Amino acid sequence: MIKLKDKLIYETLKLVESQGKEGLLCRNKQSDAEFMRPVNEFAAASGRNYTSIKSTLDIIHKNWGYLQRESIKDTGLDAGKASKIFIYRLCEAGRSFIEKYEKALVQNTDK
Repeated sequence: MIKLKDKLIYETLKLVESQGKEGLLCRNKQSDAEFMRPVNEFAAASGRNYTSIKSTLDIIHKNWGYLQRESIKDTGLDAGKASKIFIYRLCEAGRSFIEKYEKALVQNTDK
C-alpha cells in the first residue's frame, strides 16, 4: 500500500528533478511573491495548487535537512542567510526515494 504522503513527496521530487538545479523551485534571494509566481504557473498547468507543492516541499525539507546544507555549499551563503533562502534540489537521498517508490509502484501493479 502506497501512502498519500509518499505519493506527494514522489511527485514533488520528480518535479524538482525535471526542473534541474536552476529550475522554478530554486529560491535564491527572491521574495515570496517572486518565488510563488512560477510555482503557481506550474501548479495551474499540472492541475496541482501551490499549497500542495509548497507543503510537500516543507515535508521534504523537514525530513531531509541536507537540502539546506547542500544549498549552503552551492551558493556559498553563510548559514544565517541560508536558513532564510532555500534551494530545493535533488540529491542522492531524493533519487533513492524515487527509485524505491517506482519499485513499489511496479510491485503493486504486478499483483
